[in-house]
Amino acid sequence: MNEKEILENFISIFDKKEDAKRVTDELFGLYGNLNSIFDSNHVFFMKNIEMREQTAVLINIISAINRRCEIEQAETKYLNSADIAKRYFQARLTGYSKELLIAAVLGRDFEIIKEEIITNDAVNNVSAAFRKFAETAFSCEGAKYMIVTHNHPSGNSRLSDSDVVSTVNLINAMKMINITVADHIVVGGRNSVSMHQEYGKKMFESIKGYSLK
Repeated sequence: MNEKEILENFISIFDKKEDAKRVTDELFGLYGNLNSIFDSNHVFFMKNIEMREQTAVLINIISAINRRCEIEQAETKYLNSADIAKRYFQARLTGYSKELLIAAVLGRDFEIIKEEIITNDAVNNVSAAFRKFAETAFSCEGAKYMIVTHNHPSGNSRLSDSDVVSTVNLINAMKMINITVADHIVVGGRNSVSMHQEYGKKMFESIKGYSLK
């Protein structure tokens, strides 16, 4: 059974089979695949496609279950590699229609001590939000490292110039309070990018124990 057949069977729980097929075809025409449908803003389903309210609610429920499963699969106590960090944060940030900036404070062994939403505004405010980054780190006993992550609601994970500049500023600022920024993960749709993997020593200092694989 392919992705379209799976969704069509779910929708047919509430709709006639011919309506379920039409809605499924239109959803795949708009979003391309099942993951993109689940990741999209379901508020706009009924505006863009003629469907029953129960159908939109059903898709929303399936999406929530799917996200919960992905979060559980990516769950870990340690963020000691770029690939682990990418999976971990992608599961948490995929599908959000608003841009979120999150700091994960890590201990000496890269164990997660605390996660904090720094801002739900544009990431250009990273430097201005330094006080909150510092407060988050200071609130954690044994804080040694920090991994920053934010999402691009557009679904494009490409690094922008402002992403790079703000990260460099944050790295330098956090050094003043003896916190090492180990990475900045950018999530866009089903893709994520590690700045440490992309820029290496040009941006980050070499960190023993943090793998770039």
